[in-house]
Amino acid sequence: MIRSAFLALALSAAGGGAANAWDLCNETSFILEAAVAYQDSGAIMTEGWYRIRPGECVEGGPEEVIGPRFVYARSALAHRGGRREWQGLEALCADSGDFLLPGDANCEAEGLETLFFNAVSPAAEDSTFVEPADYGDKAELAGFQRLAGDAGGDLSMESLSESRAVRAAETVLANEKGERPEDRAAWMDWLETVAREQREAEGLSICNQADRTIWTAYGREDEDTGRSRGWWSIAPRACAKVLGEPLQAAGKYFIYAGLPADDPAADDHMLLSATEAFCLAPTRFSINGREECSDRGYDEGRFMRVATGEDRGVTITLGPGDFEGAEEPEDRPALRR
Repeated sequence: MIRSAFLALALSAAGGGAANAWDLCNETSFILEAAVAYQDSGAIMTEGWYRIRPGECVEGGPEEVIGPRFVYARSALAHRGGRREWQGLEALCADSGDFLLPGDANCEAEGLETLFFNAVSPAAEDSTFVEPADYGDKAELAGFQRLAGDAGGDLSMESLSESRAVRAAETVLANEKGERPEDRAAWMDWLETVAREQREAEGLSICNQADRTIWTAYGREDEDTGRSRGWWSIAPRACAKVLGEPLQAAGKYFIYAGLPADDPAADDHMLLSATEAFCLAPTRFSINGREECSDRGYDEGRFMRVATGEDRGVTITLGPGDFEGAEEPEDRPALRR
């Protein structure tokens, strides 16, 4: 969710004169990675990433912009539960590292990621990212508390408590045998580093070694409950973490992926080993239950079982040979993780 002084929902609503300095403010409990887009000499440029701690504002893009502006943000990888996104409808290009590039290029052909930006009026002096809890001026404390929990402090977000957050952070510090940070910002930076190292070793990641973008989803079954979630677009030679929490020994995990055929009119190539049925939807989805998909208005797709053993994290690499009817390229480029 994005709150701004004037919020335009489409490109046509975001025209106008020159805009002054534009602040990106974070009133969520997550460290955010933000990207902006703006018109420059008739072209739309995208720029990122801006790292914004909870409770902070940073200046985004050039000081003066004539024409439309757009913004996108996602939570840092350090946080449990997978990435959250603050997005809109405008499809533009972005890269995994710091970037400044033409946003309306052919993202897939350039090996770039397509992200969906939200249009913002040039008259807006700031864009403020919020979440349903609406922490407002308590965002810094909320972020500190969330990071302490994400780093292993065994702390929930049911209610904010300075004392509980400090105790949890101190516990993490003692366990990691780290040096005491000087202030709250340094504490959050240190906790983010600890939590990110933990997240990198956890969850379910999918890497794409094919020569075109694949669309993926995952399914899981815990005890008697099945659920599925999608979609993730993974560019060639790139990886995506689709599930950011530790894998459970008692859980069963599955993935769905489609590789576009050479003929745009043909059906996608599907995974060879996909035998398990879960529900799907044409747009982004999170569906509880894997039974009676069509009766509930969903499609049904075949998912491949993932062997996890006792591992808390697994990475699955998919190439053309994993899909029905797809041919292996002669030269396979290295993956970008």
